[in-house]
Amino acid sequence: MHKFAVADQRPANEQAKAAKDRVQAVEVLTWLEEARPGDLELALEELGTKARMAWAVRIARSARLTRALQPEIQQKFDLAEKTARG
Repeated sequence: MHKFAVADQRPANEQAKAAKDRVQAVEVLTWLEEARPGDLELALEELGTKARMAWAVRIARSARLTRALQPEIQQKFDLAEKTARG
């Protein structure tokens, strides 16, 4: 999730790095979803708390820019963002 947040904060002249961050995030999340089912949900629950609202919004926004992200994983990020916003 950190990779998504970092990618969202990169300036315009570092968008190639942002794209690389997003690709790496997808690779890790895909592995996590297969190898440790349930861990992503736990992390997203924590992210969805009010104290982390800004992070949840950044991460969900960045994840939406990632075409390779599985739709079911994207839905989990969107839900975490919605939960954080209340």
